[in-house]
Amino acid sequence: MQSLKKIIYKVPIIDKLIKKWEKCNNEITKLRSENKELKACIQKMSFEVRRNEVFREIDNIHFRKVQRDMEAMCHPERSILKQAHPLVSIIIVNHNGKSQLSKLLKSLHERTFYDNFEIIMVDNASEDESLDIIKEYQAVLPIKVIRNDENLSFSAANNIGANYAEGEYLLFLNNDTEVTDGWLDELLLSALNNENVGAIGATLVYPEIPNYSINKGKSYTIQHEGIAFRDGIRENIRYWQPYNVNNGEELHACMSREDHEWACVTAAVLLVRKENFWLCEGFDEQYLYGYEDVDFCLKLQKRGLRNYCCGNCLVFHYEFGTQSTDEPTVVRERRARNMIIFRGKWQEYLQKRMENKED
Repeated sequence: MQSLKKIIYKVPIIDKLIKKWEKCNNEITKLRSENKELKACIQKMSFEVRRNEVFREIDNIHFRKVQRDMEAMCHPERSILKQAHPLVSIIIVNHNGKSQLSKLLKSLHERTFYDNFEIIMVDNASEDESLDIIKEYQAVLPIKVIRNDENLSFSAANNIGANYAEGEYLLFLNNDTEVTDGWLDELLLSALNNENVGAIGATLVYPEIPNYSINKGKSYTIQHEGIAFRDGIRENIRYWQPYNVNNGEELHACMSREDHEWACVTAAVLLVRKENFWLCEGFDEQYLYGYEDVDFCLKLQKRGLRNYCCGNCLVFHYEFGTQSTDEPTVVRERRARNMIIFRGKWQEYLQKRMENKED
């Protein structure tokens, strides 16, 4: 066989073709290498553009707050926030979330925003240093701590927190979020300026995402600007599925971003009047970490109230922070169960609404 190869390589035409092929192959390899470098460069530039857009928008919102505060100092009678000045109860559920919690509390302490609030920390039997971190920030933030003996569901824990709330408004806030300047001002302004308000949600943005994450490649893009529905099939079941509007899209900074009405908003950041929360009997405790916020917003909508996403409230959301350590099979089974509960409660209602929309 070796001798045959030697003979073939000695045939002039074949030898010429092989050399030509080798040259082409080398050129292709070189182009691929250059293409990888170019692709990496484009990705890096895209990352920087997205990051700059987000932080420019944060600066714009901060500037809006400064202007508003200066006007309120000179003309307090013109300030809707000064006149209304409602107490807001910020409810945060935590279970072994020390790393996320540390970022959140640091941002609540360092960022500048509306100051008439209390924080109700509902700790679900944490075994890490979460309580030590909370205790550290109690010196600088108005934090009440409720300690549960077990790891309750998101719905149950938030309902407990709402029972302890003294505020006119309840603000449900995930422990894997990071707030920015003016975030609470903007939520309240949306609640006070719009009509028949049910829930107010935030524009949620992904922070810098590591490559091993399920959301890799989405750094500094939108995670949520409201929740809508689409007809789909999951686990062989057809139903109206909720999805995050504009997920993965770039945030284009501008001085004033409008509020938009949507069917639902996520409870990662959700502001609602306490009376309306209990009017709808709070979060449905059948759900286990999923669909409870969508279910709640539909209950508000069914009562004739309107849910909005606040365009000028910008909050970073790491997403799935508390659930990130759960086994994939456990998460999958939980989602399937939640889906069945949700479909049983809302499929007929959503079907009628979608049919009416088409008409």
